[in-house]
Amino acid sequence: SAEYKVEARSTEMDIEGPPRIPLRSALCPEMAGLLVLRYDHYSPWIGTAVGAHNHREYVLLLLSYTIDLAICSGACVRAIL
Repeated sequence: SAEYKVEARSTEMDIEGPPRIPLRSALCPEMAGLLVLRYDHYSPWIGTAVGAHNHREYVLLLLSYTIDLAICSGACVRAIL
């Protein structure tokens, strides 16, 4: 367990033990142990970890891929018929 030492006239604390990381954060092994806030997964499609700072953009990317696939599939079916 960590020990907290507070000096009488100081607001600084000496914390011993492993560093604390925020909840749902993780060290991404594919990115050399970079700490990613709200880590979801590593995506080889975008070449980075999906987390707090790019989750919205990743979902929009997947949505655009889905729309593009629907348009291309429709064009292929129309060409065959």
